[in-house]
Amino acid sequence: MLRSPSVNTIRDLVAQGQSIRAIADELGRARNYLRGTPTPTASPRARRGSKLDRVKLQIRHWIHEDRLLNCQTMRDRLRNQGYIGSLSILKAFVTPLRPPRRGCRPVRRYETKPGEQLQLDWGEFLYEQDGRVQKRSGFTVILSFSRMRFVCFSKRGIAVLPRLLNPGD
Repeated sequence: MLRSPSVNTIRDLVAQGQSIRAIADELGRARNYLRGTPTPTASPRARRGSKLDRVKLQIRHWIHEDRLLNCQTMRDRLRNQGYIGSLSILKAFVTPLRPPRRGCRPVRRYETKPGEQLQLDWGEFLYEQDGRVQKRSGFTVILSFSRMRFVCFSKRGIAVLPRLLNPGD
């Protein structure tokens, strides 16, 4: 059992910042003898700098002024300035700085009975063949009930559409 003068001595040494081992050596006691007495607390560590510290202002400028939100592009630009950090550190810094997403409403599905409705989209497509640019018209039809898709391309444009929709004519 510890006596009052020993306890006071231990408290004084703890207040001075000495470790349990140093206190035990000074008093000539075993470390487990000091159990139950106030123990020294570790001093907080000095905060280490980040690889992003010197480029944080530049990143904030890109996000707020230039609307640059792509971290890969940022990293490539920063590498030209001597940045050696990883992409994950950059993403962790940029994520809270991004503007909040606008509310996206869920898509409301429009259900129909079989054979009741279809959706049709028309477009013109350019492609290169034998060094010449070619143009094809095409459309896609989606059946609303089964979500089956039909795609057709034509050289003549929209004139072919009525024959495909009404093959009996």
